[in-house]
Amino acid sequence: MTIEIAIIDSGINPWHSHVQGVAGGISFHLRASGKVVEGVDFSDELGHGTAIAGVIRERNSQASIYAVKIFHQTLEAPAALLLAALNWAINTRVKIIRVVA
Repeated sequence: MTIEIAIIDSGINPWHSHVQGVAGGISFHLRASGKVVEGVDFSDELGHGTAIAGVIRERNSQASIYAVKIFHQTLEAPAALLLAALNWAINTRVKIIRVVA
């Protein structure tokens, strides 16, 4: 049985040897106007989300992992980004949502 896991973090490097791919992903940004916008680049510049994905993959090699990027330059994000990420994960019907900071 495959379980879907959304990792809300700094993104994921799907080509990392410990991650071995992701099922999909999304990123959320906050414009200067305060509007939350979605993006397709969930690449991980900080490495934190990739490390978490590697640990999850080690425990469950069959999991479908989704990268949900809200952290960009630091491991801090406005609450609006977290809420957008949680709504996305709920609407995508993932079974487990892992928020890491």
